[in-house]
Amino acid sequence: MIRLASLLLSLQAILILLNGQLTRATWCRNPGVSQMNNLTRTLLQGSNLWLSYQAADMDTSDIYTILLQGDTSCPVPTDQDDSEDPSTCPSYLVKEVDPTRIPSSIVHARCRCENCQISGLRSRRRQQYACEPVYRFLPVLKRQSTCIDGEYQYALVHQRVAVSCHCVRSRNNRAKLSTSFKSPENFM
Repeated sequence: MIRLASLLLSLQAILILLNGQLTRATWCRNPGVSQMNNLTRTLLQGSNLWLSYQAADMDTSDIYTILLQGDTSCPVPTDQDDSEDPSTCPSYLVKEVDPTRIPSSIVHARCRCENCQISGLRSRRRQQYACEPVYRFLPVLKRQSTCIDGEYQYALVHQRVAVSCHCVRSRNNRAKLSTSFKSPENFM
């Protein structure tokens, strides 16, 4: 029985080779339960064994996002303070799913507005302030394209995650401020 199964597997491999469809990934699988537990434990302990990982190397074909919570449109500013979201830079949440990453789902914040929602400022003044995401780096395990002994390899990497949005002086106005600023004589 074992010999018959082995023969069938060999025939299947030959057919795949003849069709030109054999790839490394065909024979690659995720690590076993104990190895995955070790990888996850390393991830949870915040290991210092960070490996460099270039975003350009990432295959994004399987990554998708889902709107989780919130309205994606920017609220119209009013002079009244009774709005449902009093934030100067309101945001909404999306879930990014990447099956080649552990954890596979990460929640990101996205800014609803381009400019800050500061009541009392005229529209022209309001454009001097922009909403930008606040990022933090989350340790994740990213599946690599290499396959050793039939198992995918995982690398511990930093994933940049937007956690909120904040109001900053827009980039054009920051440049004007820095060129006109003069430091005091006694400043070192």
